[in-house]
Amino acid sequence: MKSLSIWLSFAAICFIWGTTFFGVKVCIAYFPPFYLSALRYFTAGIIFLIIYLLMQKKIPPLYNLRHSMVAGLIVITGSNALIAWGENYVSSSFAGILCALAPIYVTLMSLLFFKGFKVTPLIVIGLLLSFGGVFFISKNQSAGSVDIHFWRGFILVALANIFWAVGSIYMKRFPVKEHVFIKVAAQMIPAAILNYIISLIFEPRVQLSQVSNVAWIWLVYLVLIGSLLAYLCFVYLLQYWQAARVTIHVYVNTIVAALVGFWLGGEQLNAFIFGNLLVVLVGVIIVNNQYAKLGNS
Repeated sequence: MKSLSIWLSFAAICFIWGTTFFGVKVCIAYFPPFYLSALRYFTAGIIFLIIYLLMQKKIPPLYNLRHSMVAGLIVITGSNALIAWGENYVSSSFAGILCALAPIYVTLMSLLFFKGFKVTPLIVIGLLLSFGGVFFISKNQSAGSVDIHFWRGFILVALANIFWAVGSIYMKRFPVKEHVFIKVAAQMIPAAILNYIISLIFEPRVQLSQVSNVAWIWLVYLVLIGSLLAYLCFVYLLQYWQAARVTIHVYVNTIVAALVGFWLGGEQLNAFIFGNLLVVLVGVIIVNNQYAKLGNS
């Protein structure tokens, strides 16, 4: 029974986090990106906080949670909000494909900033395959032209990957020894507040009366399923699997994002794009395997 629950949890995060790219795409037609991120993560963070309090636990001193707060600002404000912003200009499937490179950025930053990081010929091959595949997909998506909007979206999602990598490294270097629910709440709530402040300053006001029922449904899905259920499954998996094994979901998320964007949104997906997507994933797998084997994590 436990084995079944483990595999069901893995299947859940593979599917759910792959579908969130399309959910964000639907929602940003009505909610500006930083407002959407604020609404999504503030709600999810408050729910995590309530669950934590219902467990009859006391809130630790904020000083103990400072690294969680910083990590939240990096990952939620710096990464997730930028992905939503980028999806104003690129398809959800293409954003998902670009995010498959996120583990690659961790490797590159380790190469640049950490002494003793080992680079092997296979890592170089993996990097070339990954970035080569993205190059050809990008050329196909932009139809070979200098589309300012497309490349703006490309840069935003690429920056989001960099923030994700920085946040991942930060959390690994500065672990917080508190219950996971309060750590997640400390990540989500301050970042959501900052996103709301940014939205108030720079984004247009939201006309809630004009938001479609479909967008509201996807917003609820992003909060309850994408941010709560999937994360609980992720935490459950980490109790039984090593982190390197759990991160395999990144490869499946990318394929799910491409297929959902194609089926539900009519986004472009052909043999050329899918073939290069597989090349990207092969490159990421090679780099990740080498990274783990050499003890660079």
